[in-house]
Amino acid sequence: MKILFLTKLSSSIKILLFFLILFSMTSGAAAQSNIESLVKEGKFNTARELLPALVQENPDDARTIYFQGLLEKKGESSLKYFETLLSKYPESEYADDALMQISEYRYARGLYISAERTLLMILREYPESEHIERAINLLMQAMLVTGKADTAKMYLDVFKKKWKDLDVEFPEIDLANFAEPAESTGIVKKEEYTIQIGAFGSKKNAQRQRDVFKKRGYKVSLGKKKVANNKLHLVWVGSYSSYDDALAEARVLKAKFGVNYGIVDRTKTK
Repeated sequence: MKILFLTKLSSSIKILLFFLILFSMTSGAAAQSNIESLVKEGKFNTARELLPALVQENPDDARTIYFQGLLEKKGESSLKYFETLLSKYPESEYADDALMQISEYRYARGLYISAERTLLMILREYPESEHIERAINLLMQAMLVTGKADTAKMYLDVFKKKWKDLDVEFPEIDLANFAEPAESTGIVKKEEYTIQIGAFGSKKNAQRQRDVFKKRGYKVSLGKKKVANNKLHLVWVGSYSSYDDALAEARVLKAKFGVNYGIVDRTKTK
């Protein structure tokens, strides 16, 4: 009887172990799928709760590294994840996503020339990327900010010949984010940051975008700036004590509504 009991116990343990292993395998896959869905819905905080399971299951997987970067709240740390992904897995399906994140980070920091380089990399090396239109739009804006309107127009003509169905027009002044973003110093300053989601020549257009986001429950304000003898009406969302906090929320806004953004230090616009 004792031997029979041990045999049954042993069999039960084996079955238990089998299900534990199976659960472990499926939990990582489920976390991966759920995180992707939550990010698309802009539910970044909920996605962060599932991230440890994904990291434990596949710590060196390209997708894991990508989501670590995307869900990281600190901008510099986030950037390192994306750079690691590009270094280890340049052929990964997430390589162009990482490159787009790096480009947006640089653009939001005001590093327009660096952003131009990475955006051009997307267009050259990942011509089938889902980010092509977004990359071209951002490239046009970065070139406008740095005074290269003629070069931007030339590039756009080339791009339209290469991508026949491209739905991109040369951005006029109202489409560009021309406020001066705060430069990174590595020091958290006690200054007020905000997310700029629009810059319009027309005050009515700025007010229209402000009202849309107010109805969505956001704290929105308007600012002004003069660029090349043109008065711009700026649309700002929220107030944040640090650049990284503003960047984290800007990514949520982009995931939910697809808006272009820049991070602005409002004390420098007064």
